Amino acid sequence: MKSAYNKEIWRAIRKGKKRFFSIMLITILGVGMLTGLRAACMDLRYSADQFYDRQGLYDISVVSTLGLTEKDVDALKALDGVADAVGVYSETVHAKVNDHEVSIAVCTLNDRGINQPYVLSGRLPESADETAVTTAFADETGCGIGDVIAVDTTDDEESSLLCSRFTVTGIVVDVQDVNNAKGATAFRSGQSEDDTVFILPEAADSDIYTQVCLTVDGAAELFCYSDAYEEKVAQVTDAIETQIKENREQARYVEVTDEAKEKLADAKAEAEESFAEAEQQLSDARAELDKGWQELSDGQEEFDAEKQQAEDGFAEARDEIAAGKQQIADGSAQLDAAEQQLSEGEAQVASGKQTLSAKEEETYAQLDAARAQLTESSKQAAETEAALEAQAQEVIQAYGEAWPAEAWDAYVQAAVEAYLPVARAVVAEQDASQAQAAVPGLVADSQSAFLEALQQPTADQLVQLAMGLGNVRATIQALGEAQAQLNTAEQTARQQFDAAWNELNEGEAQIIFGKSQIADKRAELENGSMALSEGEAQLAQKEQETAAQIKDGEENLAEGREKLLEGETEYADGKAEYEENLADFNETIAEEEQKIADIDMTQWYVQDRTSLSGYANVKSDAASIEAIGTVFPMVFFVVAILISLTTITRMVEEDRGLIGTYKALGFTDREIRRKYLVYACAASVSGGILGNVCGFVLLPEIIFRIFDTMYLFPEYLLRFMPLLGCGGAALFAAGIVIATACACKAELVHMPAVLMRPKAPRAGSRVLLERITPVWKRLSFLNKVTARNLFRYKKRLFMTVAGIMGCMALLLFGFAVRDSVTDLLPRQYENVYRYDVMAAGQHPTMTRFFPM
Repeated sequence: MKSAYNKEIWRAIRKGKKRFFSIMLITILGVGMLTGLRAACMDLRYSADQFYDRQGLYDISVVSTLGLTEKDVDALKALDGVADAVGVYSETVHAKVNDHEVSIAVCTLNDRGINQPYVLSGRLPESADETAVTTAFADETGCGIGDVIAVDTTDDEESSLLCSRFTVTGIVVDVQDVNNAKGATAFRSGQSEDDTVFILPEAADSDIYTQVCLTVDGAAELFCYSDAYEEKVAQVTDAIETQIKENREQARYVEVTDEAKEKLADAKAEAEESFAEAEQQLSDARAELDKGWQELSDGQEEFDAEKQQAEDGFAEARDEIAAGKQQIADGSAQLDAAEQQLSEGEAQVASGKQTLSAKEEETYAQLDAARAQLTESSKQAAETEAALEAQAQEVIQAYGEAWPAEAWDAYVQAAVEAYLPVARAVVAEQDASQAQAAVPGLVADSQSAFLEALQQPTADQLVQLAMGLGNVRATIQALGEAQAQLNTAEQTARQQFDAAWNELNEGEAQIIFGKSQIADKRAELENGSMALSEGEAQLAQKEQETAAQIKDGEENLAEGREKLLEGETEYADGKAEYEENLADFNETIAEEEQKIADIDMTQWYVQDRTSLSGYANVKSDAASIEAIGTVFPMVFFVVAILISLTTITRMVEEDRGLIGTYKALGFTDREIRRKYLVYACAASVSGGILGNVCGFVLLPEIIFRIFDTMYLFPEYLLRFMPLLGCGGAALFAAGIVIATACACKAELVHMPAVLMRPKAPRAGSRVLLERITPVWKRLSFLNKVTARNLFRYKKRLFMTVAGIMGCMALLLFGFAVRDSVTDLLPRQYENVYRYDVMAAGQHPTMTRFFPM
């Protein structure tokens, strides 16, 4: 029976998976929130403590208004409870890197392992001209390893830096400032400068420290955010305040005042010596001014005499140049007249050449035309003669041996002689009528003789042939004579033209010769004119040089006079300044003596780690999150109780008949209750285990992402806290089990017969909404049933509203936190800090005779 009952318990778990997992899930959330928020805060403090211990963050720092010396360091080391002490020098300078001008704090490192920066990349400096920069500085300026930072110390006479250029060798995290300078939490950074850079001690020449950092014996083994650590540090702090602070403040005050008095005495002696030298210089200046005035007077007289001599010489030279110019003008006029005559002759020669050339061209054109005409006529006559000869040969061949050749030749020759006058007249383009009329009579005898020899009284064809041959041959002879005459005329014309051209060329040569003579004469005149011009230019140049010399002399005299006047003014000013400086010196000595007397007593400021904003922020942020970690789990705890109460109550009501059967079979109330308690306990315990996993691993990892935006810790360490983990799980398990017991108690009080019957529904009643008729009529049937059930089952309504209210409160709380953090920057930099640019400077109060 017992084994069957146990199986029924596990069967109930398998059947009611949704209810089981709902209880387990709310337990996971509640335990995860309870342990996760606190564990994340404890992990944050633990990670910070481990980081501070590894990097040797100081436990106590001492700052003095007059600086600290090695004697102060030794005195602090000698205190009981002080493990080590080291002096640190730092100064703020202006620097330039990658076109960014920034203000940085230069801080020296030490070899004692105190305040060692955490190296992210690269290495720490190893020589005096090397430096390591923080991540904020690197992000702001874009600086990287190998870049050079140029430090400007020209205007800072008190700077102790020995190098003006530092090479970046590493990117580091400053253990004294772990705040993240980016994002929504940037305003929390404690640095007023852009950031800190680290150098070696040998890069700064200073025996005065700005800070002394101490470590306390046994403090590293303690948790730095614990009361034990704070008590141990407070003991050493109290020892410093009570044992050595007053003595070291007095010793430093005496040291500073004695040094100031010594400097004042040296400055006073140096100033008195300077005043004696100034008085002697004033006396020498007066003597030099008197000597200068005498030299200026002598120089003025000498200058006036030389100026008059130069003006007389220039006047005589100008007269000589004017006479030479007149002679050249007269010679030039004569050459112009001769040149005019030559120009007229040249024009005549040119006109004759033009006329002769035209006549020659015309004559030769006529001769060429006549020769062409004669040639054409000769060609035609030759062709005609050839045709007639051919006819004659045919006739001769026809007659054969009966042909009278001699008579024929005589007849043809007579015709030639008869037609020769006619041809000559025709060729000469003269009247040939008379000669033509005489032709028949001249050939009559020869014609008769030929006809007789031919033995034919008439032969008209042969007569015409003979007369044609005679006419053609006479024409050819006349043309030849005309050609000979034409050649003779051309030769004669050429001789005449050559003679005319020779005559014109001789005239042109004479003109050219005359021009050359005129050119030579003009060249002589031009040379003379150039010589005069050069002389005039030289004279003008000499006058200019002399004028410049005179001007320079006048300017020199004026400058000398002005210098003397300035010297007189400077002498008067110097004398007045001397007297004023002497009075100021006496007044300054009195003021500096009073300043030394007014130096305030040295004030030491002894601080622990809480003065560091990063250290304090870790503590305050963890406390804030832990406060949230107290409120959130309470809400989840209440929601878990309500959910488990609702779930188990519904489960018990559903098993009402089964419970009655159990009771009828003899099961006790405790045995029946055990089923539901085991159910609830299994869900809550499994939820508690998973909740611890989420709380100690998952949720801290998520919160660490937020911490990464707030801090620069290189890593976050996880730790398991048994008391917190087991206590949180036990708390939720106890609450859920108690709620389950309460739910079971309401049903177990009934008898088995009552439990086996269905539970009677609660009596219904009219709800308030039914009285509002216009609204009630418009509701559907299901909406009306829902409204009645809301008022009928008030406990369920309360638990549902309470659960939703808690979840909504958590949701709105998350949004509220996000909005609050988001509004921090605009509120900080729009309402608190209302400026856009801040310009900070230092007015150098410098004394006249000595530095303080």
